[in-house]
Amino acid sequence: MLRQNISEPMGNGVFESLRTYNGRIFKLQEHLQRFEQSAKALNLILPPFKKIEKEIKKAIEKSDLRDVYIRISFSRENGLIVIVKPLTVYPREYYENGVEILTVPTQRNIPQAIDAKIKCENFLGGIMAKIESRGAFEAILLNKDGYVTEGTVSNIFVVSHELRTRSSNYFSLVTPPSYLGVLEGITRKVVMEIAEKLGIPVEEKPFTRYNIYTADECFLTNTSMEIMPVTKVDARMIGAGNPGAITCLLAQAFMVQVLSI
Repeated sequence: MLRQNISEPMGNGVFESLRTYNGRIFKLQEHLQRFEQSAKALNLILPPFKKIEKEIKKAIEKSDLRDVYIRISFSRENGLIVIVKPLTVYPREYYENGVEILTVPTQRNIPQAIDAKIKCENFLGGIMAKIESRGAFEAILLNKDGYVTEGTVSNIFVVSHELRTRSSNYFSLVTPPSYLGVLEGITRKVVMEIAEKLGIPVEEKPFTRYNIYTADECFLTNTSMEIMPVTKVDARMIGAGNPGAITCLLAQAFMVQVLSI
């Protein structure tokens, strides 16, 4: 366990969360690239990617586990730290029945102050939001203009007829654009790529809580939860109250892709 130096300001470091599938690291290079971008924003110089990759693989081998959660962090004071622990698996019923989320009073900070693209260790906004979520699975933050941004640890998608463009006759898969104050998740990007391959219209456009309430489907994404169906938001049932057809289709296609790596 490393000592914490009280002279180092909180948040003066960056981190990434990764996972393995049967011993293979999911989207390692993409995570390292985002890690580097966050570091550059804080004027930090990371070790070479090859060294970081070597340290990660060494930690995985030492754990003697096949499916693990990995956290890499880097700060001026402590340098590179790699933590590997058993992967937390969400209960099957979450995926079968969907989860409930809440929008909260804490707002996403404006990009001109602290850009959400910087994955730094200053997590106060997320802590405040989780407190306000009153035990819901996830807290969703709005920006100063009332637009939906993201969860404390996840990106959000809706399947909506109302938000579709003229080029889409039926519906669109919509997620908030990064300029609103959104961390561009690795899984978020993979889901968008899969949707496009399946011919599902994908758009990044602003939307409000009203658009979640009236959506046909809703789901969250991140590295550990993958694609998590949402069936209730702010006590309002989404769609038919169960994971929707598009959500399930994307989840199946996602698993096919990750298990083939």
